Amino acid sequence: MRRVLIPIDGTARSIKSVEFIKNEFKPGQAFIKLLMVREDVIGPLPDSMLDPAVGELKERMDETKALLDGYDVEASIIFGRAGDEVVKCAKKEDMDMIVMTKSTKKGWVQAIGSVTSYVVKYAPCMVIIVPEVGYDVYDKDE
Repeated sequence: MRRVLIPIDGTARSIKSVEFIKNEFKPGQAFIKLLMVREDVIGPLPDSMLDPAVGELKERMDETKALLDGYDVEASIIFGRAGDEVVKCAKKEDMDMIVMTKSTKKGWVQAIGSVTSYVVKYAPCMVIIVPEVGYDVYDKDE
């Protein structure tokens, strides 16, 4: 069984990675780790500020996890630098591959984002970069 890490941020563009996995692997062929990293924390925050942020992230994660119904999926939400955390997770969890989009920033379709570039450079495993536009799981012939 392949071990696949999918870093997501809850945007429609990051969901393209989920669509790719569903197209390439049937349930039972892959263990999927969904990882959402929240970067904008400068220092320790009181729970009163942290709880709403975590609640929103959990809601987005649950929506994404639901798209993978039938698959063996584990989901994690962490705070830190996205590139560092993706690479650390891939090493710690002994992932076979990381599947991610080029950039999640609107209008950056032609560029590879800084997080993606970092992951490609430092990942301990294969990295598949999914196009953000033009790829749809429903377009592929069966």
